[in-house]
Amino acid sequence: METFIKKRKRLAIPESQEGSHYDPRCYKITKYESNRQGTCSSAVVLDPWSTFGNLMPDTLQNFMDYGEMCYMFNKSLEEDFALNNFLGNHSDIDETSWREVITTMIIAHRAIGLDFQTLCLAVNYLERFLACTPLKAASLKVIGATCLYLACKVMEKSLPKMDMFLLLFCGDGFTAPLMYYLEKLVLRRLCFRLRAPTIEYFLEHFSLRRVSYKECPAAKINRAANALTAARGIAALSMTRYGFHSYPPSLLAQCCLRVADQILQYDTWNRAHPRDCSGPLWQECMGKITHLVSSNNIFLCKFMPGVFPETFPDLVPPPTKNGSKANI
Repeated sequence: METFIKKRKRLAIPESQEGSHYDPRCYKITKYESNRQGTCSSAVVLDPWSTFGNLMPDTLQNFMDYGEMCYMFNKSLEEDFALNNFLGNHSDIDETSWREVITTMIIAHRAIGLDFQTLCLAVNYLERFLACTPLKAASLKVIGATCLYLACKVMEKSLPKMDMFLLLFCGDGFTAPLMYYLEKLVLRRLCFRLRAPTIEYFLEHFSLRRVSYKECPAAKINRAANALTAARGIAALSMTRYGFHSYPPSLLAQCCLRVADQILQYDTWNRAHPRDCSGPLWQECMGKITHLVSSNNIFLCKFMPGVFPETFPDLVPPPTKNGSKANI
């Protein structure tokens, strides 16, 4: 287990786990682990967000030993970190401003080659900061950049070069001293709570659940890897749209994986605990994700070439039986 813990630099330990050797994300698959294992199978797509191929045996064993415990821990934190209308008190920041800053953060994230969890944490920090701090639209981009750099300190083995990082955000007068000052401000507003349950955790958990049995065929692992990569792209797209934050990350992860399976025409529907989502809420989220992906299929194909097909199949949310909860 220490192998996985060492991959994260300066991880903040949740208050309830302080002093314990147990890390709720000890089986996290990172790009560093994937890179150590040589060339992936030709069936696994090549993309900066593709980190699931060629799983190490101890990864699956760790998941089988601790996966459910980790899941319950992160699931219990969702309500504590839930946000409702965090732009409600910001008359100067609208949905267009939000879309622009998140798009900039995603572009910078992929240009540097960061872990997808870094992006998820950065967006979470920005949402929580805006929920408690008045801000002008002109300052939104620098705060977004600060949140991304702070997330790098939590998740990445090495930090991006400061001059290159600042250049990606192209802010006149945006200097390293200003970022350090804003970083301290963000930390205080977040009460130094830097670990939050993100959609990335649940995406990986549900993906590992698909392959967490002995002698899982390589083809099934490859399908799970490709579906996870596509689901990350869908999740990133949903981050740019204000409103998806209202859904629990575990529910949103289910929907992103389900739509990714439909796009790739896989029949390996994700197995979900009945407690993961309620029927009406799941149907609502699935409907919105399906519409979002259908209306942005060309963008997704250009954004992640090789991951998404040039032609999408018809995406229709699966119906429930007699109004009951969908069996996913």
